[in-house]
Amino acid sequence: MFTLNRERDAKREGKEALQWRVVFLWSGELSRYDSTTGGFNLAIGPIFTPTKWGMVRFKPEEVPSNLIAIPHPDSRDRFRRQLAAGRTNNIEMAMVGRLVPEESLVYDFSHDEEGVGIIMPVVRIERIEYLLAR
Repeated sequence: MFTLNRERDAKREGKEALQWRVVFLWSGELSRYDSTTGGFNLAIGPIFTPTKWGMVRFKPEEVPSNLIAIPHPDSRDRFRRQLAAGRTNNIEMAMVGRLVPEESLVYDFSHDEEGVGIIMPVVRIERIEYLLAR
């Protein structure tokens, strides 16, 4: 698999598409409330997107381990009450960044479903926006 990835990387060198900005979604859930920041720690994970080329899972080059979603003050108490009552508050994270050319696409196999290939574009994150899931 490593050799295949390197061969495909070499064929993509210099392609304009590797310079494009991309946006992708990851799922998240508000977890512990942090009174110091007035926000919620996040439990996050990838969203898998089926395409005609196979399953795609965007892979951030680095995701900070201390992501905190700070809601508008009007919503904060409601989220705290819901969390205290054991209810989940799901969000989506729109991650914006650029492909990492030297590791732009990684091909792998699913850990969940035998024989299913996964395409993982590696993205250097420039910005993250939190969206309340409905």
